[in-house]
Amino acid sequence: MRREIVRVVTPGTVMEAKSVSDKANNFIVSVAAGDGEYAVASCDLTTGELYVTSFAARDDMLLDEVNVYRPSEIVGDAGLLDKLQHSGAAAWNRPVLFTPREPIPRERLAAQFGEAELKRLPPVRLRAVSLLTGYLEETQKRSLGHVRTVRAYEPSQYMVLDHYTRRNLELTETVRDRSKKGSLLWLLDRTKRRWAPVCSAAGSTSRF
Repeated sequence: MRREIVRVVTPGTVMEAKSVSDKANNFIVSVAAGDGEYAVASCDLTTGELYVTSFAARDDMLLDEVNVYRPSEIVGDAGLLDKLQHSGAAAWNRPVLFTPREPIPRERLAAQFGEAELKRLPPVRLRAVSLLTGYLEETQKRSLGHVRTVRAYEPSQYMVLDHYTRRNLELTETVRDRSKKGSLLWLLDRTKRRWAPVCSAAGSTSRF
């Protein structure tokens, strides 16, 4: 009987419920550079969500945008991965796997998302999506039928908090023991009221 690898499980591609924390996304992120810009694409294989954005090529913005997703794995351009790895352990505060990648041919990307979806993406965003999709194809070795839409957004639409601010505010974990219990997220999970937070920067400003 011929035996072969049917799937490669990495920190960012875990889908089993026992391996992923309850009520938490498990994002894998890709980073790309081009034309004076950086792009970040992210995907949670358990839900099929895939997002992409881009911004001016600033290292601090790259670190902040990547940390929005608290990824367990980052793939992409080797130069950017090197910058992220040397940004300091305090920036991650958790194990993160870094894997250099090259983009896949456009034909394969179009087969996954459709040419119309790709045409609306600027080159640097397209590169980030290509880097991420190629890695997911290689590790999953099966159809990614639930990942068909690329949701693009602008960082200026949202208020981005750096990792130090998020940590000190204890939004998702406490400073003392890095536990979810006692954080704002833990408190919201315990309430029975339905919350509808204002996420956009414009929306937040209009309230004052």
